[in-house]
Amino acid sequence: MDLSVDYKVLIDTLRSQGDLAEVPECRVTVLVRRAANRGLDTWQLAPLSATLLRLCDGRRNVTAVVQAFSGLGEPILDVSSEQACWFGLGQLCDQGFISFSANPLFTTITDQPPVQVPLPVALGVRTSQQP
Repeated sequence: MDLSVDYKVLIDTLRSQGDLAEVPECRVTVLVRRAANRGLDTWQLAPLSATLLRLCDGRRNVTAVVQAFSGLGEPILDVSSEQACWFGLGQLCDQGFISFSANPLFTTITDQPPVQVPLPVALGVRTSQQP
């Protein structure tokens, strides 16, 4: 989820019963997922990680994600955008935020009507009417 305040500072301020007016405004992306035995875990993503995660939309393959990310900006320190992307994808996968698939989760919508296949054929069941 996208927030307009620094989540980490907000939580620290709430825990210390500090002044909420001092929580800086900034756009951040926070991920929340159910923890094994403790309720919920939350992460505030770094801006580049959030950008990379948004590119992993289920429509792009890894090559398209790397190309889109590489076109967004300058190299970081002496690391190319492509290397940073590959590293970031590995981190997001290791942390369980993304996974890799041989096929996209979504396909592009076309103007072509769907092919209708009789249910027995789709299920691989031979009927007496099939040759």
